[in-house]
Amino acid sequence: MTSVSVLCPNGRRLCVSVVPNKTIMQILEEACQKQGFSPDEFDIQHGRKVLDTSIPFRFANLPNKAQLELIPSTRPKKDSNVTIALQLPDGERLQGDFNCGLTLYDLLNYWETNKIELKGRLLSRLDESDRMLHPVCTVMRQEVIGEKALQASTLKSLGLIKGASVIRLMHRHVEASAMEKINISVDEFLNRQAKLKEIAERKQTEAVLQSEPMDVGASAEKPQAHFQMTLDQTATVSQKLPNVAEISVASSQEMAPHTSTNIPESSAAFGQSVPLFTEFKFPEQTRGEDVYINELSASYRSSHIDTSARS
Repeated sequence: MTSVSVLCPNGRRLCVSVVPNKTIMQILEEACQKQGFSPDEFDIQHGRKVLDTSIPFRFANLPNKAQLELIPSTRPKKDSNVTIALQLPDGERLQGDFNCGLTLYDLLNYWETNKIELKGRLLSRLDESDRMLHPVCTVMRQEVIGEKALQASTLKSLGLIKGASVIRLMHRHVEASAMEKINISVDEFLNRQAKLKEIAERKQTEAVLQSEPMDVGASAEKPQAHFQMTLDQTATVSQKLPNVAEISVASSQEMAPHTSTNIPESSAAFGQSVPLFTEFKFPEQTRGEDVYINELSASYRSSHIDTSARS
């Protein structure tokens, strides 16, 4: 199957399957819907050439696996009016300006409603032998058969977004099996469009949520409330606990009979430390020696080594 590769503004590359009658506008819309972009804000180009979205793929002079790219549109694209000339089977032409968002079914129904002589002649009708004749609209070599297909085909999807165009109308008898296949393909197309629309809405919602700023005030209240709750809990626990100084004095008094040196009560109070090395004495073996010399110093090692070598 023929396909094209479309590079999106977010750096992702999509593979879009195409058929000869698929318009460039449909390729643009499908690529944008898959990534959550608005088709009205982008154009599609091949190389450095911006493609005309109103022509079908067969007339775009694009090869298979063509590398396309979405670029920001230089001018706003809104649903504009298109001049449509409807050519009837008897050669008569009906001309009018219509919004490109209308379907072919709305187009035929409009003329049937506003022209009494056309009542019951444009849509499905019976022939002389009571066979059902289905309306067939031909737009640039593309045939749209049956009322269900007419309801699913807009002027924009057919590439009619500007200027003027001619639509030829005829009625044809179609077998029931063939008509059923056409309706099934139309249902598949509508389901695919609904899924693409759902994906586009979800991605747009995610983009909006990511771009919204965080509520700084609400986030600042939560830590403050948590800090206040922590202070309250600490105060409650401290009220239940006994005084630390009382515990220290009581424990020191209990341990006094078992120690060789009694620690004064004043030194056992909370917040005071007992002095260390108060009764320290150098051993008798070190009497007369210089205890302030570092044995690991370089001078000591050199003198010690020299004395050992001489001896």
